[in-house]
Formats: sequence, structure tokens, C-alpha cells
Amino acid sequence: MDKIERQLQSTLKRLHAEDLVDLPNSSRTKGRYEGFLLQRDDILPGRGTDLYRVPTAEESFPVPLTLFTEGWIYVLEDTELALLLITIRNLSKHGAQPLPLSGENRSLRYGLGEDAFESHRVLEYLNLVDVNSDYRRQSNGRIANYEDQGQGEPHKLQFLPEGLSKPAMATFLSAIGSQLDQADTQASEGT
Repeated sequence: MDKIERQLQSTLKRLHAEDLVDLPNSSRTKGRYEGFLLQRDDILPGRGTDLYRVPTAEESFPVPLTLFTEGWIYVLEDTELALLLITIRNLSKHGAQPLPLSGENRSLRYGLGEDAFESHRVLEYLNLVDVNSDYRRQSNGRIANYEDQGQGEPHKLQFLPEGLSKPAMATFLSAIGSQLDQADTQASEGT
């Protein structure tokens, strides 16, 4: 047995121990790793396993290649990537109209909490997402005089595909510089 085969078998053994791979031939002495099957990795421990299946066209959406080739995948935080992918999916499924993302939908459907949703600000600074907010919302997202105004409309997000065509690191550094300049200006005007 060569080194590559031993490494592959060792990897499959570890994945099987983590319930990420099913080994239907594990009782064999020879060929026990042949015909392995991938298992879903989103199942909670102790809840059983389920075989992975390739998503259907209805369940999937195209991801722009520039997310990778322009380096965005390395610059954005996980929560920023998650929110960006939500907007990319919305564009693919619903067209170029801004779609509301309520707190309930964000939390239940996508598993993003309120803190993670704040990443929409970074995506907006980077010109990757356009955010339409209810005019009654303050900068902290809350509605002033909630008792009188009532519940506000959720933010509406729209993916801006042309933003991904720019080099990520240069765009990111430029956006940080702009935000710092703006903060300096506001601070000097306030004093």
C-alpha cells in the first residue's frame, strides 16, 4: 500500500469516526473503504445521520466567480460572507429587486443573529450590497417613538454584482480609509 492510499484510508477512517462518511463495506477485510458515502454535516450530534445529496437546481444558485478571483473570499468575515450569499441567492431567485430580510427570517431560515446582521453595514461600505432602511429607523436600527410609530419595515437588501469585480483588498482598504476620514470630519465638526 502506497503513502497516498494510507493517507486516504486514514482520512476516511477519521471522517467515519466523526459521522461525516458512511462506510458500507466496513466489515470487509479488503476494500472496506470502497464505495464510501458522504453524510450531511449539518446534522446535530446524536440525532442520527443522513446521506449527503447534491442540491437540485431549485435549491442552489450560481455564485459569482469574482467572489474568489478578486479575493473577496479572503477579505470578508464569515458573517459578511453569509449575508452576501443571502443577497446573491435573492438576486438569483427573485431578480434585481431589493428584498426585505426580517429578523425572524434572518434568524430562522439562515441562522444569523442580530449581531451578524450588522455586517450589512460593511457590505454597504464596500458597495457589495445596497441597503434600503425604513426612514423612521435611527442609526442603531431602532424606531424612535416606537409606541407611536409602530413596527418598522425590515431592511431591504440588494446585491450589487459589479462590486465583486473590483480587487477586494484595495476596495476594503479604501472603504476603511473613507470611514476613518468621515469619522475624523464628524469629530472635528463636533468639537
